[in-house]
Amino acid sequence: MRSIRKLVSTPSAKRLWIMLLFCCPHFLAGAQTAAERADQIFYVDGAHPLASDQNPGSQALPFKSINAAAAAATANNTRNVGTQIWIEAGTYRESISLPKNGQETDAPMIFEALGEVIVSGSDVWTGWQRGAGAKVFAHPWPYTWGLAPVPAGWEPAVGLQDIVRRSEMIFVNGAPLDQVLSYSELQADRFYVDEKARTIYIQLSEGLNADQAIVEVAVRPRIFWAAGKTHIVLKGIIFQHANTALDEPAVRFYDASAVRVEDCQFRWNNWGGLGFGRSRNVTARNNVASHNGGAGIGTWKTNTLVFEDNHTSHNNWRGKKGGFTGWAVAGMKNLYTHGGIFLRHTSSDNQTHGIWFDTDCENILVSEAVFSSNLRHGIYIEANPGPLTIRNSRISRNRHDGILIANSAGVNLEGNIIYGNAASQIMVSGLYDSARPETNWETGAKRALLAEQAVWKNNAVVGTDTRQLLVSTTLSPALWGLFVNTLTSDGNLWFHPQNFNAFQIAGGHRVDLKAWQATTGQDGRSIFADPGFRDPAKDDFRPLPGSPFPGPREGAHRAAP
Repeated sequence: MRSIRKLVSTPSAKRLWIMLLFCCPHFLAGAQTAAERADQIFYVDGAHPLASDQNPGSQALPFKSINAAAAAATANNTRNVGTQIWIEAGTYRESISLPKNGQETDAPMIFEALGEVIVSGSDVWTGWQRGAGAKVFAHPWPYTWGLAPVPAGWEPAVGLQDIVRRSEMIFVNGAPLDQVLSYSELQADRFYVDEKARTIYIQLSEGLNADQAIVEVAVRPRIFWAAGKTHIVLKGIIFQHANTALDEPAVRFYDASAVRVEDCQFRWNNWGGLGFGRSRNVTARNNVASHNGGAGIGTWKTNTLVFEDNHTSHNNWRGKKGGFTGWAVAGMKNLYTHGGIFLRHTSSDNQTHGIWFDTDCENILVSEAVFSSNLRHGIYIEANPGPLTIRNSRISRNRHDGILIANSAGVNLEGNIIYGNAASQIMVSGLYDSARPETNWETGAKRALLAEQAVWKNNAVVGTDTRQLLVSTTLSPALWGLFVNTLTSDGNLWFHPQNFNAFQIAGGHRVDLKAWQATTGQDGRSIFADPGFRDPAKDDFRPLPGSPFPGPREGAHRAAP
């Protein structure tokens, strides 16, 4: 709780914290570690000479698989017996399932690694035969997975290329091969699945022989699944190589509560890394979700989240292969989230948005975060009633807008560095001339959402080339008028070294700070000046002596890893 107390040390944050407690009565429980009593301890050691899933799970006679320990822990849970599962180092090629059985109690189930524990959706394949080309190897292919179905509601809004709907993955000596859709496209470090011929082909780099390499083929989709459970803990485990279908995560919690995920990695899964659905009181700390084919982390219809020191980077490689970069995916995607703190989150170099708060997100605080060098928007805020506060964070060098505010109310930007994003640093958008109807997923209340009631204070907003704007909009004049008439903006540092007229207002007109002040009635104490950062080219955003931008802000000058 120390970091949470520090987070609410300022008056504005204290007000948000009080609001979270009133609006989300279980928030404090979610922010604290769940009561994790361990009445019984089980051991898993796949490399132990006496390991067997028929063992009692003692240290001397451990289980061979994690799933066997999970089944024993589930049986304990029905008797209200808490279970600690210690997992010895090793690679466990299995899928762990904790389905809802209707007999759940609050007794915890704790899965914790001793050393490097990898849960893998891939198997090692041997017996490769040389194909027609000297560098091509072939292997029988027993699966006919075909194309994943398109999720309900996606069509016709989005077109999906076939490569996005595939789920095959191959890794050679730990490195992924690139999937192609025809034999003629094969070249070094690529593979092709011919389902009609029931054969898979791989072409390796010069000097590499499939018989002498470790070839891992992804064959399992979800590799950890828990439904209807309370007090589940995952700690220090690596989850990889799940061949999850489109829009599915490798590790999923559904209808769960008091969940803690800590020090885990979710990497090189075909679609999502970690997902939470219809869950509450979720804590996630110091996790890394990287190089997943779709989203790194996703939440859907969740209440009361505390996310601290997590990283979601280099995700959506499969989506990018098919031009699928702006729909349903982000480094972290939050859909219908009520009550959440995101502290020191880093989301960089994703082939999509950095973080996306999509529809009916309220009572959200993001602090000391970094959203940098993502292919689309750094932060996408769409169709939310708010309040949603971004504080002391850095949003830099994203290849579209830094922050996109679309049909969202109560978006508060406080003490951030918003720097060098390719389109606009702040874009205010939404339906051109009308409100967006939405429904509160918990209460059923109907709402009409507009961009309004925003607060922008003490930010440094900086463009770096002629194509970049500081503020822009696509709203109609009437809705833009509503936005600026309810906007509170002051104490900001605005700067563009090449373009004084970097404020775009309704009608596409571009004006300078003086005209912006006169038009909006805001930013009376704001200035247009170089912030004097130490070395922004190397992500050093600490202010130099004499800088007009006060700081350094915690988190805002942090370099993304």
